[in-house]
Amino acid sequence: MYYFRWVISLFFLFFLTLNCNYSYAAGLKGRIVDLDGNAVPGASVFVKETHMGVTSNNEGDYELRLGVGSYTVVFQAMGYARQEFKINIREDRWLELDIDFYPVQFQLQEVRIYSGGEDPAYGMMRRAIGLAPYYLRQASEYEAEVYLRGSLEMKRIPRLLRNRLSINDIQVQPDDLFVDESLNSIKFSAPDTFHHTVLHSRSTFPIGEESTPIGYINTSFYNPENEMYVSPLSPQAMRHYRFRYDGYINDGEHIVNRIRVIPRRKSQQLVEGYLYLVEDLWNIHSLDLTLETFYGEVRMRQVYAPVQHGIWLPISHHFDMDLGMMGVEAKVNYVGSVKYLDVQLNQHLAVPELLASRQTGDNQEVLEGLNSSIEESEPVELTRNQQRIEALMEKEDLSNRDMMRLASLVERESREQKRDEVLELRRTYHVRVESDSARRDTVRWDHIRPVPLTQSEARSFAVSDSLKALADTTRSDSIPESSTFMKVRRALLSGTVVPREGDFRVRYGGLIGLRNIDFNAVDGWKYQQRLNINWQQDSVKRMQISATGGYAFNREAFFGEAGLHQTYSPLRRGLFSMASGVGAYDYKRDIGVAPLLNMASSLFFKENYLRLYENRFLMMRNEIDLANGLRMTTGIAWQEYNPLENNTNYSFFRRNDDYNPNEVVNSSAGEIHFESQRAFISLFELEYTPRYYYRIQRGRKIMSHSDYPTFKLRMEHGSGLLGSHSDYFLVESSIRKEAEFSFMPVFSWELSGGKFFRNERMHFSRFKHFEGSTIPLIFSEPGNAFLLLDDYSTSTNEWYLRANTTYSSPWLMLKNLPVLSNRMWNENLHFSYLHTPAVSHYTQVGYSISRIFMAGTIGAFAGFSEGKYQHWGVRVVIAGW
Repeated sequence: MYYFRWVISLFFLFFLTLNCNYSYAAGLKGRIVDLDGNAVPGASVFVKETHMGVTSNNEGDYELRLGVGSYTVVFQAMGYARQEFKINIREDRWLELDIDFYPVQFQLQEVRIYSGGEDPAYGMMRRAIGLAPYYLRQASEYEAEVYLRGSLEMKRIPRLLRNRLSINDIQVQPDDLFVDESLNSIKFSAPDTFHHTVLHSRSTFPIGEESTPIGYINTSFYNPENEMYVSPLSPQAMRHYRFRYDGYINDGEHIVNRIRVIPRRKSQQLVEGYLYLVEDLWNIHSLDLTLETFYGEVRMRQVYAPVQHGIWLPISHHFDMDLGMMGVEAKVNYVGSVKYLDVQLNQHLAVPELLASRQTGDNQEVLEGLNSSIEESEPVELTRNQQRIEALMEKEDLSNRDMMRLASLVERESREQKRDEVLELRRTYHVRVESDSARRDTVRWDHIRPVPLTQSEARSFAVSDSLKALADTTRSDSIPESSTFMKVRRALLSGTVVPREGDFRVRYGGLIGLRNIDFNAVDGWKYQQRLNINWQQDSVKRMQISATGGYAFNREAFFGEAGLHQTYSPLRRGLFSMASGVGAYDYKRDIGVAPLLNMASSLFFKENYLRLYENRFLMMRNEIDLANGLRMTTGIAWQEYNPLENNTNYSFFRRNDDYNPNEVVNSSAGEIHFESQRAFISLFELEYTPRYYYRIQRGRKIMSHSDYPTFKLRMEHGSGLLGSHSDYFLVESSIRKEAEFSFMPVFSWELSGGKFFRNERMHFSRFKHFEGSTIPLIFSEPGNAFLLLDDYSTSTNEWYLRANTTYSSPWLMLKNLPVLSNRMWNENLHFSYLHTPAVSHYTQVGYSISRIFMAGTIGAFAGFSEGKYQHWGVRVVIAGW
C-alpha cells in the first residue's frame, strides 16, 4: 500500500545514528534490568579504551566482542545511575556481566543564586547555545564503524484493509514484525562531508530490493540549520521553548545538569523532553526528546561521551516511533552503536580561554593539544572577535542578548578561519554499497552483530528467508507477459520513451492527456502533440530537441514550436539555444496568467484573462560564465507580430454572455503598439553573484548558493535590421537576495529599475511588464507580484522603479493560536512598491500562510496609491505547476 511505504520512507529520512562491529570470538555480554527485573532497552555500554559504544536490545541484552585485555566499561541509561567496571577478557571466553540499574536522584544546587527569580536553566542554556557553533565544528574529521538495526511491528490494521494490505506482493497482518540491520563505515570531514560504505546489510522490510537505509541524514542538535525540528540549542530557541532546571547528578568527574525542554506552543517542529548538559563545559551529555509529527510520535535518545582528544560525540542512539495513518498503526524502533576509530581535533578553531581552563580529566587532552600547537608557533594576539568572545564568556550571568551575540561571534570566528577557502563544494554525502553486502549468511552475522537479536527479530529473518525461497519458485508462472498490441496501444495513448536506456532517447507525449488540450477565446479549442529528443553526446555535453504542433479549431490555424538546446564548456556552464515557431502568445509572455487557469476561468465563469497576439519568430541565445558568479547572456531574435480577435463565445455556463474583447487597456499604449509589424531584437545581459559556491558533478559545474546578493544589468535593443520596424532601447538593473525555506525567520528582497532611452516604435509585447493578475488563483509565488492591479495596466515603455520584500517565519501571528500551532506552515509578510509614469507610488502590503499541504499558499493583500487606500483582495497560490 502506498501510504504504508511512504511512512517508512519518511522514517528512513528522519533518523540520525552511528554504529559498530567486531569479529572476535570473545568479549562481554549480559542483560540489563531495573530493580524490578524489567529489561532496560537502549542502555549505552561504552568501552573507554576502544571508544566503542553499543546499546542493549528491547529485551535488555547486550554483547561486546573484545580482544584479550583489560577494559573500562561504562553502563548508562536515561534516569538511571551510571555504573563503571574494570574487566579482563581472556582468549576464547565470554565474560557474562548482568547489570541492575537503580534510579538516579537528581539534586538541586542550593548554592546557586539567581536574580529576578529566573529559573537557573536559562543561564545554563544561554551558555550552551552560545557555544553550540564551537561544538558543532570541534571535530575536523572522524572515522567510525557503525551498526544500525531497525524493527517495524504492525500494531493495528483496520478490518476494511485486512487481507488487502500488501507490499510487493507480501501480505501484511497485525503483529507482523520486519527487521532491518546494516554494518557501515562512516568517514566524516568538516563541515558536512560523509563517506558512507554499507559493508553488510540484511532486511525483511518488504519495500524495495535494498531496504538498508543508506540515505539516512547525519545531523546534530548543535546545528541550527535543521529542517526537521527547531533544536533547543538554536540561537532562536528562547523564542520557541521554555526551560526548567530539574537538578544535577555527579557522573564520574563531571556534574551533569538536567534541563526540561518545554515548547511554548504545540507544533510539529518543536521537541519536548530532557537535555543533559555538562557543568562548565556546557556541551551535551545526553538527551531524551520527543517530537510530535503528523504521522506519529518520535522519541530520540542519545548518549555522548568524550571519545578522543576530549571531543564529545554520540556513542549510542535509540529512536522509537509510533506511526499512525488511515487507521494503520505501527511501531518502529531503531538502535545504533558506534566505534570511533579515529577523531581529529579542529586545530584552527579557537577555544575560549574560560572554556579551556575548566576542562579536566579526559578533556585535558584538548588543552595538551592546544599547548603543543602554541609552543610550536609564535604567540598570536587575539582577534577582535576572540576578545569579544572572551569578554562574554567571563560574565557569570548571560542575558538573552549576550547569548545571541556569543553564538554570532563564535559563528563569525569560524567563518573567518575559512575566508580563503575555495568556492567549490565537494559532494557532502557519498554512499557506496559493497557488491556482496546483502550476501552474508546467518553465521557471519552472528560474529559481526554487536546488538543481539531478540527472539521475535530472529524469527522475522527466518520467515523472510522462507518467503523469498517460495517467491522465487512461483514468480515466473504468476506474471503474464503483455502482448505487443497492448504495448503499442499504451505507447500511442499515454506516451513512451524509446529506447528506455541509452545516449539517444526519444520521448513521445501520447495522444491523450491534459497537456494536449487548451481553450481560450481567441483560438477556441486547441489540440497539440509533443516530441522530445535527448542526445547525451558524452559525459558532459548534451543536446535536447523539443517540438510541439497542433491546430486551433476556431481560429482555423496551425501552430507549433521547435527548439534546440546544446550544452558546451561544462565548467563555464555554456548553453546555446535556438527556437522557431508560430502561434498565439500572451503579451506578457512568461509572467502572465497560466493557460490552464485561463482555460478553467473561461469555460466555467466566462472570464478570459489572457490577451493574445500572433507571433512568428526565430531566435538564438547564448549563455556562459565569464568568471565564477559572473554570467553573460547574449541573443538575437527576428519576430513578426499580428493582431488577433476572439473567434468563439463558447463556455460551459453563461453562454448568452460575451467574452471581453481581446484588447489591452493601458494608458501608455496606442494603436501603433498593436499593429502588424516586424522586429529585430538584440539582447545583452550580465549577472553577478559574489562568492558563489558551486559543485562539480559528473564534470559539469552546478551553482549552489551565496551569502551575497545578485546584481544584474540588462539591455534590449530593437533596431531596423532585416526590414524591422522596431526602434527602442531599454536599460534595466536590479539587485536581489533570495532566502531559501527555513524553520528560522528569513528575509528576501529585490530592488530594480529601468528606462527606455528610445521608444519611437515598438510592439506592446516588448513593453516592460510586471508579475501579477486580478485572477484569484495563481501558480507563482506572490512575493514579486502585484496581485491587485489590472493584468496589463502596469506595463510601461518609459521608466519604472520597483521594490519587493518578503519576511517569512514559522511563527508570526496566527501560528501562535493553539488550533494552528501544530501545522508545518510558514507565515509571510509582503511589501511591494511600483512607480511608473502611469502608476504613481503604488504600494501593496499583504499577509500569507504558505506550505499548506507543502504546496499551497493563501493570503490577503491591500493596495495603496500615493498613500491612499485603493483596494484589497484574497489570493490562493498553488506552487509547482
